[in-house]
Amino acid sequence: MAGRILQLVDLAIILTNPELRAEEINFTDLNLGIVDNLDMLQWATRRRLLRNSVLWATCNQPASLNTYAQGVDGYRWRCNAHNFTMSVVEIDKSLFFRRKYERGNIRPAHWVFGANKRDSGNCFMVEVPNRNRATLEPIIRQFILPGTHIISDGWAAYANTPNIGGGIYTHEVIIHEDHFVDPDDDSAHTQNIEKGN
Repeated sequence: MAGRILQLVDLAIILTNPELRAEEINFTDLNLGIVDNLDMLQWATRRRLLRNSVLWATCNQPASLNTYAQGVDGYRWRCNAHNFTMSVVEIDKSLFFRRKYERGNIRPAHWVFGANKRDSGNCFMVEVPNRNRATLEPIIRQFILPGTHIISDGWAAYANTPNIGGGIYTHEVIIHEDHFVDPDDDSAHTQNIEKGN
């Protein structure tokens, strides 16, 4: 990989919707045309399955794609100006110790707020008195690093997340009434924190 890669492919070769619908792919052609991981990333980017470029949230500078041996595909986006790497964290809240079907011992219910960092699986859980913005935002700032991309459900208390600390986080919302995984971007989901992974 020579030089800094600020975008995976030239914008002119990203396929349009009609081109995507008309494209016919067979395994043999795909296998012959892709020789390494970077080729695969570029193939997926041309079909809008991956982002072509990343603008860093904390400094609004373009990130570059760098080799990363621990990554599944061998690459990751990095802010060269500040030496940050983009992390993705899923956040959610849950009610613990509630009885199902009104059976069993009565136990007091406890709200818990937590987060799961996708690339490492690191997580935290904190018991909270309630689920409002004034309670959750200080916890987000305490436990989640600036520059992190946060994915959440549509709970109203999360609406201000992109403005916390003057915009130190990016935020993506999945409305579970519509879908649990964004049909246009399968990386946009809260499945890991929902399952406790």
